Amino acid sequence: EVTDTAMKNKMKIVFVVPPTLLGKLPDHDNLLNTLKETANDIPVYDYGTFVTFPEYYYDLDHLNTAGCQYLNENYLKKILAD
Repeated sequence: EVTDTAMKNKMKIVFVVPPTLLGKLPDHDNLLNTLKETANDIPVYDYGTFVTFPEYYYDLDHLNTAGCQYLNENYLKKILAD
């Protein structure tokens, strides 16, 4: 399993739900619940609704370069610092 190999190599594993302007997608809560139940204590971060500025997107659910920088600076760096 990929997570086992990563853990054996002392890699940090996290699951990140990326932002979108579409709001909660179908089965969003089911996805989060399934990950939390089966992820063996791997942290799950839900950023699905955290970036709400349209200027940070190429389209409704793909961040552009500025959006990626915003997400990294404001959210992902905190994950890596832990």
